[in-house]
Amino acid sequence: MKVERTITLATCLLLGMPLLSGAQGPAPETPERFIGHIIDSPGVVPRRTTSFFTLHIDRYSTREEAQRLAGLLKEKGQDAVIDTMQDMKQKGWLRIGGSLGYHVAMIRIFPAPGGGRVIRAVTDRPIQFVESMRGLRSRDYPFGIVELKLDSEGKGTGALIAAASAEVTKEGALEVKSYGTQPFRIVNVHPEELKQD
Repeated sequence: MKVERTITLATCLLLGMPLLSGAQGPAPETPERFIGHIIDSPGVVPRRTTSFFTLHIDRYSTREEAQRLAGLLKEKGQDAVIDTMQDMKQKGWLRIGGSLGYHVAMIRIFPAPGGGRVIRAVTDRPIQFVESMRGLRSRDYPFGIVELKLDSEGKGTGALIAAASAEVTKEGALEVKSYGTQPFRIVNVHPEELKQD
């Protein structure tokens, strides 16, 4: 059975209307990588093989890239956004547990109070994280969304929406719907030191 939830939090995650027009924070040196653990909505840690979280960032998206996708979503819908994201140069990758990982086409960074930062990442396909998603139609919920809230040392928490749809309403608001009981919490987030070649 299909279960939908309208996620208010996701209006700050996906592409970022009106956050798209806001100032992006200064991008730190890249690449960088963050690791943590995922906890489901009721607070129960999933199977051990699917509990680990990794976000690797090669580069951050520009404001112009984000505005382009926002315009496409408003004028042509999410299918046009997906097609464009699939042709964009990937900005990094996301891995859940022992999966091979998912390419990430959009990663933005914003300043947070107290000297921290907020990182928002969007994939162009749903993240197969829970058993109930196996039958979902990817075109209905084509986005995977991550938000990390980090302090000045790169430590913090986050949220994962594994399968989301997005549209701009007649009133001009961004409406994001998730599949199932989401978002999932990401805890114990911290930077991972990358080995130098």
